[in-house]
Amino acid sequence: MPWRLLMLPLTAALVGWVTNVVAVRLLFRPLRPIRVPRTPWSIQGVIPRRQGAIATSIGRLVEERFLQPRDLLASVDGSLRVEVAAALENYVSRRLDVALPAWVPAGIRSAVKRYAVDRMRREADGALDSVVERLQQRLASELRVGSLVAARVRQLELADFEASLLGVIGSELRWIEVLGAIMGFAIGLVQMLIAWPW
Repeated sequence: MPWRLLMLPLTAALVGWVTNVVAVRLLFRPLRPIRVPRTPWSIQGVIPRRQGAIATSIGRLVEERFLQPRDLLASVDGSLRVEVAAALENYVSRRLDVALPAWVPAGIRSAVKRYAVDRMRREADGALDSVVERLQQRLASELRVGSLVAARVRQLELADFEASLLGVIGSELRWIEVLGAIMGFAIGLVQMLIAWPW
């Protein structure tokens, strides 16, 4: 009789592990609905069945918590300013090379270019501030990050959607399976201790 009681924790661990493995698999499988014959029901994994709703939730989460339009612009603002200022300097310098007639003496040409580039440098920050502010307003009113993310998630093939989710939470799902075995073992130990013939 005691050997049967000793099997309780092992059996409970196996049952807990198998139950959680099946539950995790049923989150994703079957990918496509399978009709139950002679009934109005079909069987499909919870996540594939709710891909559209999950896509909307992911999009809303990304837009509200992680990536707002102003954050996009702020992430490139510093380096973008430097690049735009350098590009403007080069543009002004090249345009003056072309625009100033050849008969203008080199010293005057050089002084005009220096003055224009220097003036452009001093004015660039204010102009860029104005452009960035207008761009932020446009992005805030027109760019819908959540909608873009949701649309991309909806477009994913079910197998790609599954692979993406498993790439993010795969190890956590494996831990859920292991925890099923651990909890089953613990419950089996309690049952064994209760049933043990003291």
